[in-house]
Amino acid sequence: PLTDVERQPGPYYPVPDPTAPPATFWGQKLYQGWLAAFRTLEEVGREHHWPGLWYYLIDEPHHSRGGMRLAIQLARAADEAGADGMITCNEPTVSEPDPSKLWFQPVGPEPALVLEPFLRTRCYHNKYLGPQTLERTRAAGDHYGTYINIYGNQPASTRFLAGYLAHRLSLEMVMLWQWKNVSTDYDGGRSYLRDWEAAREGIDDLKYLQLLETLVERGRGPAAAIEHGRQVLEAVRQAIPTSVRAIGHVDSVSGRWEPGSKSWSATDFDRRRRQVAEAIVPLLEDE
Repeated sequence: PLTDVERQPGPYYPVPDPTAPPATFWGQKLYQGWLAAFRTLEEVGREHHWPGLWYYLIDEPHHSRGGMRLAIQLARAADEAGADGMITCNEPTVSEPDPSKLWFQPVGPEPALVLEPFLRTRCYHNKYLGPQTLERTRAAGDHYGTYINIYGNQPASTRFLAGYLAHRLSLEMVMLWQWKNVSTDYDGGRSYLRDWEAAREGIDDLKYLQLLETLVERGRGPAAAIEHGRQVLEAVRQAIPTSVRAIGHVDSVSGRWEPGSKSWSATDFDRRRRQVAEAIVPLLEDE
């Protein structure tokens, strides 16, 4: 089916199975180099007693079939080497529909799913988070997470993603994505230090919730305080939307921030944290 495709010079060429190992001389060299790199880094980590390494293999390869081919090979090499890798790839996106521009055959209508057998973490864009992707991730035995793309986002959505939504959807990983270590301080601009602080606040929100959960499940302390803690957890959980778009989103055309139907102010975030903190205090009195 690819006889009419204009092939460009290079070490790769279209193959029937895009998930197969490279078949060319240079493709094999690259693949073996990646394998050796992963194995060496893992060995060095064990020798120095580092925490487990987690490799960000490639960013959003779904934009082209060449990118998907590279992502598949990186993910395959990491898996073969026993390394834990992550790739940010939006599940519903279809790569290059124009066959006249292809080096490689299509990888399917949902290219991210082709990568799944080689990955242990599904890192979804926030607009694809929800019960369905959670169920599919759990069924595959993978970790469930998200990355916060801060283009145009406001502190409310960053804090919500890193904290309350992470709790509501049982996220195991939240990554703050940025590509420059700079800060701009003006209305509507991008301030990375501000976004980092918002993510840190969200993580603190999550820690408060997790501590209250632990204390309630432990069951020590006044019965009334335990029951109150359980009621606070349930009330907070019911107040958390399952989609970040309820808090707000960045308009894809204008690039402007659009508040959602259930927007939370900084006061709302702090009020909920105080409720959780006040429920924690009486359960710590016997510590």
